Amino acid sequence: MRVQFGLLAAAAVAASVCSFAHGQGGDGPPATPVRGGEVRAEAVVERRLVTGELRAVKRARLAAQEEGLVVALPVREGQAVQTGELLAELDSRRLRLQIAEAEADAVFAEATIEERRESLGQAEREWERVRSAFEAGGATARERRDAEWAHRIAQARLAQAEAQRLMVAARLDRLREQLADTRIVAPFDAVVVGRLTEIGQWVSAGDAVVEVVAAGRVEAWLSVPQRLLGAVSSGGSGVLVEVGSSGRTLSAAEQRVVPDVDPRSRTFVLVATLEPNGAALAPGMSVVGWVPTGVEGVQLTVPKDAVLRNDAGAFVYRVSGGSGVPSPAFPAPVEVLFPIGDRYVIGAGALAEGDVVVVEGNERLFPGTMVRVVESAPAAEASGAGSGAGGGGPR
Repeated sequence: MRVQFGLLAAAAVAASVCSFAHGQGGDGPPATPVRGGEVRAEAVVERRLVTGELRAVKRARLAAQEEGLVVALPVREGQAVQTGELLAELDSRRLRLQIAEAEADAVFAEATIEERRESLGQAEREWERVRSAFEAGGATARERRDAEWAHRIAQARLAQAEAQRLMVAARLDRLREQLADTRIVAPFDAVVVGRLTEIGQWVSAGDAVVEVVAAGRVEAWLSVPQRLLGAVSSGGSGVLVEVGSSGRTLSAAEQRVVPDVDPRSRTFVLVATLEPNGAALAPGMSVVGWVPTGVEGVQLTVPKDAVLRNDAGAFVYRVSGGSGVPSPAFPAPVEVLFPIGDRYVIGAGALAEGDVVVVEGNERLFPGTMVRVVESAPAAEASGAGSGAGGGGPR
């Protein structure tokens, strides 16, 4: 790769010298305005590349709790739903008839209680009258005993009616709960990924009806070599996850270690929770992660936007004359080691600390193009070793 870049740069030197001379003399085309950034030497924690996949934070195959005929299925695959939103509904006509019957039984039970309360009151008054008469000698022992028995029977009949009311109320509650269970609703904010039944199909209790995955956050499940268990568990620099489809690098909002090493691959699982922040993320996508190794050192960094790619590999355009004056820009090969903040850590090579590289306008450059750096990347953008923020990936 370096030989190819060397040949390319050498071939462009002659043309660039002529172009440079014309530019200085005013006869050539004007220098192309670009934005530049500085190559920096920074203290960073080294990172190791690992692979993994995205998984949903929550995934559920929602099942029917009652058996019945599917009469409504208002959602389609890919549709976003909110917590409590209807996903499917079963035929509930028989349950509604049973509820109406139970409600009538409840009214009957209340009327029975009222009747038996009146009967108990009458028995109590008769019992008091006979007992007083017996004490005065105006009633026999048998009359006293019969009045006492009638009073006790009236009490028992009232208790029986009250128990019947409780039974009817419990049955009514059960039927209403069954009625509510004929509606399958979203248990959390989600996206529908599968319809597992159709309108008119009979489902039994426990049959899956709809499959959903949680909206928003996703989890990156990364396979990490066992030797990095200590560095990852120490809670230092967080893991960075690069999504291949978009090239964006995202920092983990949360991360946790599953301390169970696979005896075949000698790896453990690191779970990094990601906020999409506009990135296109979906369960099942492959990702790569940059995991801190715990080793610190001083290495060169360049802005992410400065890095381009072609068949020969990654490279940047270095402005030979620095900032402020028209100067030719030549491609310089770089070895991207890992991202950190808004910058890439690169291996030792053609660049040195303090070199100026093109970070905006580099897509339209050719080797030896005369450029003029009109603005350099702010220091806040250039640095970012501890931020972990994600920018665009190598192009």
